[in-house]
Amino acid sequence: MGRNNRKLAFWLVCTAGVLFFVVYFLFLRKPPFRVGVLVNLSGAGGKAQSYIRDGVIFQIDRMKRLGCEFNLLPVVADYGGSDDKLKSALDKLYSQGVWLVVGPVTSHSSVVALNYVERTRKKIVFVSPYTATTKLSGRKDSFIRTCVDNRVFAKALLRWMEIKGFNRIFVVVDMINPDFTMDIYLQLKKLSLSKKISLKAYMFNSGSRFDPYSISREALGFSSDVVLLLARSRESAFITQALRLLGYEGEIVGTIWNQTPDYIKWSGKFGEGAKILTFIKPSYDNEDYRRVALEFYNKMGYRLNAKAIRAVEATQILCKTLKVLVSSGNEVTYENFLDSVVDRKFSTVMDGLYIDSYGDAKRPVYLLKVELGRFVVERVLLNEH
Repeated sequence: MGRNNRKLAFWLVCTAGVLFFVVYFLFLRKPPFRVGVLVNLSGAGGKAQSYIRDGVIFQIDRMKRLGCEFNLLPVVADYGGSDDKLKSALDKLYSQGVWLVVGPVTSHSSVVALNYVERTRKKIVFVSPYTATTKLSGRKDSFIRTCVDNRVFAKALLRWMEIKGFNRIFVVVDMINPDFTMDIYLQLKKLSLSKKISLKAYMFNSGSRFDPYSISREALGFSSDVVLLLARSRESAFITQALRLLGYEGEIVGTIWNQTPDYIKWSGKFGEGAKILTFIKPSYDNEDYRRVALEFYNKMGYRLNAKAIRAVEATQILCKTLKVLVSSGNEVTYENFLDSVVDRKFSTVMDGLYIDSYGDAKRPVYLLKVELGRFVVERVLLNEH
């Protein structure tokens, strides 16, 4: 081949390569499907909520590596713990074409977010693994949750108290998130009417100064069999310490809110034996969980925890639903997604769950115990589904 022919062949190959990439990026490569991650990173509890962000980003990246047919793109929106910032974050996500959101991360923010999108007629689907308020139960709306609601938690706790022969419970209610804390307290109060169980509540707001010793003295004065901590990890840890230092020997029970490495770290030796009411086991005996846990640790640098694994599971459910839509030949739209995600059983990294026709989760409830600085399953409290 002559020199001129070689040059011509070289330029033809280069031109073909350029044309291939132009066609690929313009026509063949799928545009990104944006998934909102609605978290409160800069407000109180920001560290714990970074676990949520990490869980979603990790699972989306994992789906890409496993050959997911969707070019998923996480769009993180930090709403800073303010209702106004939450609404602004929703406006910004919606303006970017985001209609599918993992979050919000508290009952209060979920109620505010859903009311706002309904009022402004934004078509946004929320998939939240963190919202337990009964205010959003049994509703035909665009709110899907993978967390059981507060009535289920209350029913499970009272069943355990009956088994143990306990009849006095002191409930510490942090009003910083009343849609969760007051709701579970009221559910306990309602369900306990038919049982011989006495309740007393102590209400405070962790957004201002509080005295864990005053709370603990009230609990001791009530001769409590059980002190239920409806508070964040930090405040619950301080109250746990105060209770034990004042000589309380009864049961200390936290909620899923306290199922974090931080509660164990901050409560120290005083947290040993404390219980956690939750729908999340510390680990799962399935191959998917073992792979995810190892990959998560290698990529993120810390062990998969209760906050992060819920985000991983929610992202799995989101991806499975999108896949069902595509495989059945349906367009991926707000309406079709809602139709496909409800009234369906999912197999997940957390064994699985059923999402009913209202978008509410049905799954077992466990009682964990802090033992030698880690969470272990003490018993299954409720498994009606």
